[in-house]
Amino acid sequence: MSALPYALPASDSGSSNLSPACVRPPVAEARRIVVKLGTRVLSEDDGSVAVGRLSSLLATVAALLQNGRQVVMIMSGAVSLGRAVLGLPDVPREGAMRQACAAVGQARMTDLYRRIFDGLGVLSAQVLVVQGDFDDRARRSRLQQALEALINRGVVPVLNENDAVAREGIGRSRPVTFDDNDRLAALVAASTQADLLALLTDVEGVYERDPRDHPDARPLTRVDTAALSVEAGGPGTAESRGGMRSKLAAAEIARGAGCHVVIASGRSAGTFSHLVAGEDRGTWLLPRIPAVDCQPGGTA
Repeated sequence: MSALPYALPASDSGSSNLSPACVRPPVAEARRIVVKLGTRVLSEDDGSVAVGRLSSLLATVAALLQNGRQVVMIMSGAVSLGRAVLGLPDVPREGAMRQACAAVGQARMTDLYRRIFDGLGVLSAQVLVVQGDFDDRARRSRLQQALEALINRGVVPVLNENDAVAREGIGRSRPVTFDDNDRLAALVAASTQADLLALLTDVEGVYERDPRDHPDARPLTRVDTAALSVEAGGPGTAESRGGMRSKLAAAEIARGAGCHVVIASGRSAGTFSHLVAGEDRGTWLLPRIPAVDCQPGGTA
């Protein structure tokens, strides 16, 4: 494996070996980590793919693997990239053309991940899913087994919604969308019994009020067991279907499964590497006591 730019604590290092800057030992010691990269993290301001930023983030993933930790990634940006490749002025909101954008962009984005990971000596695998893979117990079990097989072989699964076929519809015979990849990331974190879910976005974390409307709003560095109730931004741009509200909803799913969650900026250089080292970056949401079953429900 090639030389890596970050030195991260091993998962079994113990608190005595943690960096003096570590203020979140459970985050620094998380063995299994699910990382979701938002569309805005992967895009430059002009809409092009932020290859340098993605390369830096994946180098941190490689460093985590080198230190004995396990990583599952949730990929975004396929529709936005496909729109650019097809030369469309805007991202289609719905319909077959949006699905076409997803199909084109998914191939390009997956190849980009593969090439960067190959350069770091890391094996990756593409896994496309739809909501029904979590709703149906048998399908969810097969997905869990496949992910476990990949993770245990040191492979990084890179998941995305199968947007080329996932269309909103009624009944279990048709796939239903996740609405956004934040929910997908939370369901994956719950299903794989991850220790940490990192939601990387284009803001520094969660604020007590929407900073766009309240410039004096204070950032929250830690949320304990109580459910989080704050003003949150709504859906994002046409490229990204999420927003802070969707991230908080996803965080509640993961927290209910006993998973730590950190919402932080993926655009700020070095934030992710400092975050997984347990340093004070973004908003840390501690797990809640699970209800009856931490699995994301479903039918037999």
